[in-house]
Amino acid sequence: MEGSVTKQERMLKELVAAHKIRMCWSSKIMESSISAGAQSISEDRVRGMLIALAIGDSLGNTTEAQLPSERRQERGEIRDYLPNWFADHRPVGVPSDDTQLAFWTLQHLVENGHVEPSELAKIFASRQIFKSGPGTRTFVAAFESGKDWLEAAQDSAGNSALIRVPPAIVPHLWHKGARLGPIRHLPRP
Repeated sequence: MEGSVTKQERMLKELVAAHKIRMCWSSKIMESSISAGAQSISEDRVRGMLIALAIGDSLGNTTEAQLPSERRQERGEIRDYLPNWFADHRPVGVPSDDTQLAFWTLQHLVENGHVEPSELAKIFASRQIFKSGPGTRTFVAAFESGKDWLEAAQDSAGNSALIRVPPAIVPHLWHKGARLGPIRHLPRP
């Protein structure tokens, strides 16, 4: 990475090299500056992105275990909330653990200026998680049993981690899409 390499960047490269994170390291992508453009992003748009994340989670979590083809055949296109077992089967939106973990990740990122995996794992394990999925429950149990955050991590075929990507880019949006690299200064909430 251009300039100084952060502790997190070094850790990621080491985890990839040790095959603890399944990804291919591309120095062309991972070790160069990437400009996301100079467009100014308003605070309202960032809030809108986060609200959309919670709404999308609430719309989809009642059928998340179904294949898209099965879901479409059974329910058609989902345009409203379905009966939710966490709300006495009323058709209301209830976010899952994915939304909670996404917002806790953002809070941690804003407070610290970067993600510290062990600290974030402590947050996940110390707070009450509503409607936690099997991966989250297994991670928390493993972390609470004394495993470090990496050993507690779960192999998964799911996509729940994707919901934590939008919060991770919020600081870069506040910096008007500047270099997607180490975060030095973040606005305080």
